[in-house]
Amino acid sequence: MVTCDEAVATLNDEESGAKQRERALAALAELALSDSAAVFSSIQQLDRAFEAVLIDREEGKKKYGTSLGRMHEMMLIVLIRATNYGLSTSQLLEFVGGDVALALAIVQSILKVPAYEDELFAAVMQLLHGFLLPQTYAPAGGSALELQIEDFSSHVVAFSRALLKAKMLLQLPSQLAQRLFPASEGVVPTSAWPVARVVAAEAFLKLLTNAYELVHDDFDALRSEISAATDTVTAVLVPLLRAAAATAPGGGPPPLLGLTIRALILCAFGAPRKVLRAAVATAPFEELLGFARGGAQPLKALALFFAMLANVDALSALSDATAETAERARADSLVVAVQAAVEVLSVDDASSLHAAMNASGPRRLLADPGPRRLLASLPVSRDSPTADDLGVILQQRLLVAQPYVSSELRDQLAGLEVKAAQLEALQEDLVSAEQQQLVSAEHVVAVAVAQLDTLMAEVAEGEAVAQELGERLGVDLREEVPPPDAAAEPPPPPPAAAEATAPPAPTKASSRYRLLGELPQVGGAPAANRAQRPRRPPRAKKGASDDGKPEGWSDEFKCAITGSVMRRPVRTPDGAVYEAATVERWLSEQGSIDPLTGAHLTKDMLEPCKELKRRLEKWHLQQAMQKGAAADADADNAF
Repeated sequence: MVTCDEAVATLNDEESGAKQRERALAALAELALSDSAAVFSSIQQLDRAFEAVLIDREEGKKKYGTSLGRMHEMMLIVLIRATNYGLSTSQLLEFVGGDVALALAIVQSILKVPAYEDELFAAVMQLLHGFLLPQTYAPAGGSALELQIEDFSSHVVAFSRALLKAKMLLQLPSQLAQRLFPASEGVVPTSAWPVARVVAAEAFLKLLTNAYELVHDDFDALRSEISAATDTVTAVLVPLLRAAAATAPGGGPPPLLGLTIRALILCAFGAPRKVLRAAVATAPFEELLGFARGGAQPLKALALFFAMLANVDALSALSDATAETAERARADSLVVAVQAAVEVLSVDDASSLHAAMNASGPRRLLADPGPRRLLASLPVSRDSPTADDLGVILQQRLLVAQPYVSSELRDQLAGLEVKAAQLEALQEDLVSAEQQQLVSAEHVVAVAVAQLDTLMAEVAEGEAVAQELGERLGVDLREEVPPPDAAAEPPPPPPAAAEATAPPAPTKASSRYRLLGELPQVGGAPAANRAQRPRRPPRAKKGASDDGKPEGWSDEFKCAITGSVMRRPVRTPDGAVYEAATVERWLSEQGSIDPLTGAHLTKDMLEPCKELKRRLEKWHLQQAMQKGAAADADADNAF
């Protein structure tokens, strides 16, 4: 049996061939399973010349040929096992000299081998997730808060492009499914899973959600690869839901349930129909509804559950003439279960859930720690048949409510006030246009008058709806009737998740990218018990300007046509700034006319605003990180 010192001596010997070094690394990897501390001490003696050749792929290929890939794989396994499966992604980047593509290639080679232990697989999954965490790229000895947002954005772009190029997402779901759901075990509750299996699943779920939240430039390609080209939904997420639903009632919330539902909401949004039908056929919706009703925060849990139903279109069989009898019976049974869950909700809770599913109500309520804030950070298929059916169920609950005006009606009335304010603003614009004698004033007036007519029609329609609902409830809408518990103090928001601590400062000086980096200290705990969950990045502090706007906000971010936040701003010769897709659609439908001034305008005359786009990307990334951290905490705590 080769000893640690003998293996290191072989690696440091310049006369050793590629096969000898490969065998020496394999021996160290095997020894690390039984004596990680001894291996950790031995690899500190590795010669820098060996490290340099291993990192330099061109030089490494010349010296080691086809053995280089195997040597990379074995060296990373040695590092992971020697640190008791605690190697961080920043240390992986030091190992590969900052080459993300090389890091993913080595990781991919390890994930392909089913014979490796579950702890190693879980540690590698954590390394993958770490590429989307700010602390991975923090300065040496510093914290994630010191990392500039532009720097983090560039790292996210580099990782997403390398991930797509390596085609890892095409293979990862099946590799993970083999680990999580062995055919010989049947359905095992997640509460009975080994720690390493839970860690691997959690790392994968957070990799998915962080990718959806943080990746922008390659978002469409990434999304297509996750939801359409792979079996992520059917092979991983739905079986995870079945394993969570198998947890015995009363035994506490099933591990991973909130994160799995959130990941399914993201992956199912806009997914191919065949993927959704396969998910609906096997997902344990009624069992999950029971966990939602009995969760720590049932209203948030129900909001996540409803969003999941809408995105997978779980009730589509009710309106699908081609649906089989069994599918319709399953949908009918689910409707009955949902109705029973909604009937026990208070009027305000049902109203709040209805507003969250319809994205309605005053904008200020989106800051409340309730279902509307939770769903505001997630894409929801609000135009799906299932969303319509869920809306009807909630409306039925509201229509039978007595004896006071529900928050839904109060939200509608508040919406009317917003419409009235918009009318006043339009009228002021008309007066201003006349006073300033703008060019093509007739065009401006015609557009404003058309908008005025539309808003007046909406106000009239809203008043009629509000009056009809008031008559059904037996309430005079001219009087403001607060709910009985209006004076009660609102419940305190859930405690914020503990902020992750920054990694320990390095104990010795090193270059930015050195093979062994600053490895963590090795304790005496058994390796099997050292698998750790990925540390959550420190939550960004939610700042706001004096006028209540989000931190970093500028009115320049709004499109001059729609007023919405832009992503790809373009400027006209007259200085107006529009969202590119919006103004291009206007020009294709209305002709070569500037929507504000009526001047001649074509697509060729639009100039990209590079500096503004850079600021917008920074702002969008900040918002995504804040919303993602809050949504992760909400999903974790809801069940």
